[in-house]
Amino acid sequence: MNRWILSLLLGFFCLSALAEPRVSSSVKDEQVMVGQLNTLSVKVLVPTWFTQSVYFDEVEAVNIISLAGNKSSYPVSESVNGQTWSGIVKDYTVVPMTAGSFTLNFPTLKLHYSGEDGKPQNLEVTPPPVIFNAYVPPAAQSLQPLIIAEDIRFEQSFSAPDQLTVGDSVSRSLTVRVSGSSSLFLPPLLKALEDESVSSYQQSPVSQDEVEGDRVNGVRTEQQDVLVKASGRVPFADIALRYYQPSSGEIVEVVAEGTVFEAAKPPATALQKLFYAVLALVGLLVLALLGLWLRKQYNAYLQTEPARFRRARHALAKPERASEQALHQWHHCWPVQYRDQHQRQKEFSALMLALEQRIYLPRAKVQSNTDLVAQLDAYRRALQQMQTRQHTQLQPLNP
Repeated sequence: MNRWILSLLLGFFCLSALAEPRVSSSVKDEQVMVGQLNTLSVKVLVPTWFTQSVYFDEVEAVNIISLAGNKSSYPVSESVNGQTWSGIVKDYTVVPMTAGSFTLNFPTLKLHYSGEDGKPQNLEVTPPPVIFNAYVPPAAQSLQPLIIAEDIRFEQSFSAPDQLTVGDSVSRSLTVRVSGSSSLFLPPLLKALEDESVSSYQQSPVSQDEVEGDRVNGVRTEQQDVLVKASGRVPFADIALRYYQPSSGEIVEVVAEGTVFEAAKPPATALQKLFYAVLALVGLLVLALLGLWLRKQYNAYLQTEPARFRRARHALAKPERASEQALHQWHHCWPVQYRDQHQRQKEFSALMLALEQRIYLPRAKVQSNTDLVAQLDAYRRALQQMQTRQHTQLQPLNP
């Protein structure tokens, strides 16, 4: 009897010494929406304890986003055949980006643990793969781009000088907060602006995702600086984004309203101000010289026979003492040979006598003002006829 009990005990210890670590894997949801979080778990159990920490590489697959949770691995213990085994569980949080079936293979693990006899044991094991499917709800299949999230909010700001002028820049910053999906699903939202009036410079978007409980949340920040190249309106368009909300089963649209800035012409530089000042001085100088030239031409015109005749005629229309001077000034415009001609002398003397009588004997019966003007006109015609005859006689001498 004692020998039988001893044999059982020896067999039991031998089996324990040969016990291998147990590795298992599981998936939380075999069916999950595109863009929604799914959790994969790997559990490793050893019959004793780990002598070194177990290092878990991240899982990688096409069209899969792998995220690190706040508590991705934690220790566990389980009873195996009546004995307590120690172990560790690693949770992988993944987000499918497209619809379809996904098979995820886990990296090989290097285990370092103590054997039953106290000797260190080293072993490499590969967890079995897991399979799950990702699908798109019918109501979301028309979305381009496809975004499935519980909530999306826009936060934007504009930064510009109070007096926007050509050469200044306007900054537009947009922060998108996504609840229930990854920010990597968001398309570029700040479109480039490029025409004759503006040029935009896009900064690289910054995306960050984090896992909170059984939900993934993301934040994306975009910024663009727009350089104003011409005066006038600088418009910024509205930004709209549509997404599918699983809790309501509806398509929701969120909008960030645009705005319009007015850009003025740039103020003149010091060099431009100097140029305008010099240009103004040159303009004033030109105007002054033009004024002097016009005045000189006008003064020269006043000394011509037609101008002096006009003044003399006006003076005779309203005779006064100054009329005699005006008449003499006009008369001296004519050459002496015309004025000294006997008949002309008689006509001019008669004209002067009639003018003096009109001035100094206003109550006497003398010629009227109209008669004086007519007499002056007749005298001038006589002088002009003399000038014409002399010109006709001299013309053959100048072929």
